Amino acid sequence: TRHQLILTGLYANEENTIHLKATLTDGTILTHTLKLQTPSLPNHAISPNVTQPKNSNEQTALYLISDDYYHYLVDELGEIRWIQMASSGSVTPLSTGTLLTYSDPLFYYYHQSLIERNYLGQTLKKLYIPGAGHHSLVETESGDYLINSSDKSLG
Repeated sequence: TRHQLILTGLYANEENTIHLKATLTDGTILTHTLKLQTPSLPNHAISPNVTQPKNSNEQTALYLISDDYYHYLVDELGEIRWIQMASSGSVTPLSTGTLLTYSDPLFYYYHQSLIERNYLGQTLKKLYIPGAGHHSLVETESGDYLINSSDKSLG
């Protein structure tokens, strides 16, 4: 049997050591260690500056940050642990564990559609916006999306 494993959260521009362990149905334990060299971050990526780090005994927290180029997950030490190309600066984590962001720029910061992506960058859903959307992406308790739209055809 062949399996694939997708690793996220590795440190950029470092040799990361990965320890793998598999237990077969007969109880046999297989282990393997591999080293992966990750590429550097893009030149125009942010450089977070942590002014008050958390205590080392607390659980690691990741913060979702976005600019006009990328979405980032940054740890409490200011290390970028995940980066994905952005189609806009607006991004909202959804209850399904995916991200909602704008796509297809119409003019300036207005966009014609929404895309739902997973953390691997795969587009799961694309929704057309009447008019164009701008900022404010909210998921309601019922799972609907609340956005600003400039559609004047209804008025």
